[in-house]
Amino acid sequence: MADESSDKDDAAATKSDAEEGERPSLVEEVEPEIMAPREVAPRPKPHLPPPPPSLRVADIRPLSMTGNPKLARDLMTRQLFTIGPDDHLVSLEEHMERFHFRHLPVVEDDKPVGLISLADLLHASSSFLTNLAKEVDEIVHQLPAKRIMKQDFVTVRPGESLLEVAAIMWRTRAGCVMVTEEDGKLVGIITQGDFVKLSHHLLERQV
Repeated sequence: MADESSDKDDAAATKSDAEEGERPSLVEEVEPEIMAPREVAPRPKPHLPPPPPSLRVADIRPLSMTGNPKLARDLMTRQLFTIGPDDHLVSLEEHMERFHFRHLPVVEDDKPVGLISLADLLHASSSFLTNLAKEVDEIVHQLPAKRIMKQDFVTVRPGESLLEVAAIMWRTRAGCVMVTEEDGKLVGIITQGDFVKLSHHLLERQV
């Protein structure tokens, strides 16, 4: 009898163990999720200052000049870079840097209708501090010149004295003046750099 009772106890224990194994676990086993590496946005390129003057490419126009300039026609630059109001701004910044000019007349039928400076172009371009600089600049470069040109430019006549031209530029704080004929046709441009050349020329004659 004792053996029979022991066998029953062992069977009951075995059945209990089997039922215990069939019970669902209260803690759900979850397979570890494999996380994909996070995409890190590239750092924007820093805005580097321009190199010192000693390392810049020399201006294509010589500093020296001849004669005794007294009128606007004597000092003005006659070989002009111009753009039409509907022309796109593609590569304009690159060309202005390459050919060393800072002011670009916008002309229509040979008459000035606006003016774009390098500062205007840089202002319209995107900041280097944003990751979207490349995309924004591509959009800007497809804009027509009339979208960023200034219409409050200053003009003088070829026969205007340089003394008066200098006074006009000083009063208006203009970086340049466009020289036009009586009919409005653009024939030249005078910049602050031209007056620097004139000052150098006059000072050199005193040495």
